[in-house]
Amino acid sequence: MCPSLSPELIAAITLRIQDPRRRGATPPGTCVGVVHDPDQLAQLFEQQSPGSSSAFRLVAEQMERWDQTMPPMHVTRHNSGSLGASSEDPTNRPLAPPATDAGFRRLEEKVGRPIPPDLRQLYAIADGGFGPSIGPGLYSLDRIGQEYDDLRRRGPGYTGEADWPPHLLPLTDNVGPVSYDLQRGVIVAFNDYYYDDELTIEEAFADLHPSLETWLNDWLNTAN
Repeated sequence: MCPSLSPELIAAITLRIQDPRRRGATPPGTCVGVVHDPDQLAQLFEQQSPGSSSAFRLVAEQMERWDQTMPPMHVTRHNSGSLGASSEDPTNRPLAPPATDAGFRRLEEKVGRPIPPDLRQLYAIADGGFGPSIGPGLYSLDRIGQEYDDLRRRGPGYTGEADWPPHLLPLTDNVGPVSYDLQRGVIVAFNDYYYDDELTIEEAFADLHPSLETWLNDWLNTAN
């Protein structure tokens, strides 16, 4: 039986991602303001964590050497108390349009097998940029293809110890690729810190969720 997403789940995702600050898995935090002066930005982060300002100063100095200026930075205070800064307004990120048939065909040609119905339904909402990820969300179809090529070329963990399984389609990264298993329909995570955790590279792969639907429902049920 082909997997599919329930109409209720699709409706809930469609509603949630209308708010740019609720498209990911990380709580949005509170907007501190927009900072135009790199020195002021450095001071703000220095107050939070001594020594953290050096990165901003180095970036600003390098940009000056290139006759550029640092753009205004949108500063957010996360629920943990930490600060984040981005040149993009987190409250005004355009939602990607739905994925195209041509995009699905390109990806299918690359992986040599059809894209399952549930994944097609998900990307018919928008071509990535939302969902359960510590970053900006699920990859676009083009980015999935690029990541797949990279992983197939170098293998997991950048070590060359093993080949990347051809049936694992990387959808995002949560401290290691999170993939859709095209053979079983489950969501599989790879632990990039398997050495530190004293795992073999084979043990670094673990089932994260039994289906795409359960993974998405878990994301919807978070407090974000």
